[in-house]
Amino acid sequence: PHSSYTPIYNTILNRMNKIGTCTICFDDEEKTFKISGCGHEVCKDCLRSYISTALGDASMFPIKCPMHHTGCLSVFEEKFSQRVLNKDEYERFLLFNDRAVYGDGMAC
Repeated sequence: PHSSYTPIYNTILNRMNKIGTCTICFDDEEKTFKISGCGHEVCKDCLRSYISTALGDASMFPIKCPMHHTGCLSVFEEKFSQRVLNKDEYERFLLFNDRAVYGDGMAC
């Protein structure tokens, strides 16, 4: 069971993010999402772009931390994608992520 798509609640949560340094664009004036497990931070624009790119290639799921090339093994939590994607993109994210984690037969 996945959480419901809640755009108003997600907007409120995004406003509460703390300012940090994005590991993709290195902007230190943006509110960031902190990836649990590793602590790397990504700003909203970079996170949206990173996840949107992955939506074009199901083999990128589960989506790894942008610092995976340095050996980081963390993966993005579903709640982050819900907060930056529109409803259709979020549903596609869930489908690709579930297939990667549980296998193709999970929807049978």
